[in-house]
Amino acid sequence: MAGPPWRSLLLAAALAGPSASAWGDLLQEHRFPSRDEQELPLDDLRNLLDKDDGVAAAEIDARTLPQAIRAEMKTLRALSTEILVPLEKLEAIRGGYSATEDLSAVDAERNRLRPTLLDLYSRLTARLQRLNSLKKAQQNEYLTQLLSDRWKGRASTRVREAVTVAYFSEEMRNLRVKLRSVLESDERLYRERVEAIAAQRRWRRIAWLAGGAFLMLLAAGAWVRRRRFGRAGQAGIAGPGTVLAGNYRVERELGRGGMGIVFEATDLGLQRKVAIKQLRPELRENRKELDLFLAEARLVAALRHPHIVEIHAIVNQAPELLLVFELVAGKPLHRLLQDSGPLGLEPTCALMQQVASALDFAHANRIIHRDLKPANVMVTPQGKAKVMDFGLAHQASVTVARMTRTESWGTPPYMAPEQELGTVSRESDLYSLAVMLYEALTGRLPFPGPNFLAQKRELRFVPACEAAPPLPRRVDDVLLRALQPDPTRRFHSARELIEALGPPSTSPARG
Repeated sequence: MAGPPWRSLLLAAALAGPSASAWGDLLQEHRFPSRDEQELPLDDLRNLLDKDDGVAAAEIDARTLPQAIRAEMKTLRALSTEILVPLEKLEAIRGGYSATEDLSAVDAERNRLRPTLLDLYSRLTARLQRLNSLKKAQQNEYLTQLLSDRWKGRASTRVREAVTVAYFSEEMRNLRVKLRSVLESDERLYRERVEAIAAQRRWRRIAWLAGGAFLMLLAAGAWVRRRRFGRAGQAGIAGPGTVLAGNYRVERELGRGGMGIVFEATDLGLQRKVAIKQLRPELRENRKELDLFLAEARLVAALRHPHIVEIHAIVNQAPELLLVFELVAGKPLHRLLQDSGPLGLEPTCALMQQVASALDFAHANRIIHRDLKPANVMVTPQGKAKVMDFGLAHQASVTVARMTRTESWGTPPYMAPEQELGTVSRESDLYSLAVMLYEALTGRLPFPGPNFLAQKRELRFVPACEAAPPLPRRVDDVLLRALQPDPTRRFHSARELIEALGPPSTSPARG
């Protein structure tokens, strides 16, 4: 009865019955991947699926088959519960790789979870293979029983049990596929992130090296400029006692600034003390820029006013470029404010009236200072003010900025808002005068920065009467108009600004 022809006849007879469709579905083989399909790209999973369970259907006792299947299903259910927790943790870690800059923070947990899941994967595979063998034995046994029951006209109760086992087997197989997918994608994403971090570090090192090289080039350029400046100084004015152009004997250095070095010297022909400014060598590097500067210097040299420092001569002998000035005894206004603090209303008005007179005279001759500040106002011991560097500091700074590609012209705390944007006028000088007036009265700047332009446009400054309470109320009104960001709303002459202050003794102080 067990021969193939007889089994085929019985199978045809069984499938012809009313349960043929259900049993046909049951008989579909719930197979596992073949050895070729099981080959993984991961080294640590490569050989896990190459093992055969070695359980043959013929070796299983038909009498204990139901108990063996139930026991295997119970074991697999417990194994699936054991898998879910570490699987969810590994999925959570995997999702954070892209936002992690330092994988060492997750390495410890990952290295703990992966071996656990690999072991669970191996156990799940072995158990599924055993269940598969039991399922095949069950199919043979149930088929024989079904055919016997059908032949004898009895109803069979084994179909439901076989379908339950098939569904459970499929569920476990899906879990195994998911576990395998998570392990593979985790390894792939981890390696990709490691490579991405390594690439980022390489680019950072390249950027650091490039930045270091750029800074070294800047330092080298500055060193070359200093050397050139030093050689020029040694060639023309090496130190005290050196005679320049056969007529000017250097006595001592007075100071250094953006335009160059200032020395006290003696005019041997006229036997008088003079100031000599050795200009920066960059001014000689471009003939066009040099001609512009010399033209400006000649215009300023033509100014003759008691409150303007006179230019006696211009010395243009390679490699030297020198300006010979009137030597003023005293100290710059900024040094006076540092030493003495606020000057008070009456001394400030007297001093600013002299500066205003110099400004109006220069403006009448169509010359704008463009860099008016306390450092450019000399004050003699007798209280006489003399303004220097009309237009020259600006022209020299612009020339140097073009040659060195730096923004070095102007003094932001004293510049009018439109001057910061590249436009100058008489009102720009008057704005600078108002800033000096405020500083002389209060001992502080109205716009300390660092965002000078925004502070000036929004008139964000402490009123002078609050910064220095004894000041009269009218001072605030004058400064508010003089510091307007719109040039058309300011005073239009320096004299008008000073006269608006009025006599210091006739206005009541703020109470």
